[in-house]
Amino acid sequence: LVCRSELAESYRAIGRNDEATKLHEQTLDIRLNTFGSLHPDSLESQNQLANCYRVMGRYEDAITLLEAALFGFKEVLGQDHRFTLIAQNDLALNYNSVGRFQEALELNEETANAMFRVLGPEHPSTLIVQGNLAERYRSMGRLQDAAVLQAETLSSKERVLGPEHPSALSSRVLLANCFREMGRLREATDLYEEIY
Repeated sequence: LVCRSELAESYRAIGRNDEATKLHEQTLDIRLNTFGSLHPDSLESQNQLANCYRVMGRYEDAITLLEAALFGFKEVLGQDHRFTLIAQNDLALNYNSVGRFQEALELNEETANAMFRVLGPEHPSTLIVQGNLAERYRSMGRLQDAAVLQAETLSSKERVLGPEHPSALSSRVLLANCFREMGRLREATDLYEEIY
């Protein structure tokens, strides 16, 4: 089952979403029948399948799975477990995709604070969630908050992952976008040129 799940994740990573979804659906069904709905492996399968659904634009299906997985993770592993926090972050992304912006923001802030406290400020998962929160601020017009948080995130990613890591490059683009929206065009251009 682990290999099946990893293969499905590989398919998703290279854009073979139909195959990934089918494999994740089969894996979830097997895990539910074998372990039950509150086993961590079943919950993880729900989370992985929800991520496939999100990529395919099936946001409501993803939300249904993620809400159930989040409830299960909290029950079984606790509020501060890494898997719980990852499911919470994924749910925030889906809420945002369907226009539930305030719920997404609140969940994203809660997740970022918990990851910062539990995993530490420079854990890769913390940095991803922190970058998501900065984007949430930007999308809601809180450009100053977004720029500050995105700059902090970029600095940490460059230090921890290296300046050429794809995640650091992505944060650089997002910070440049934020500067552009703020009218800080010279700074935005400088960042874009660094990437180019």
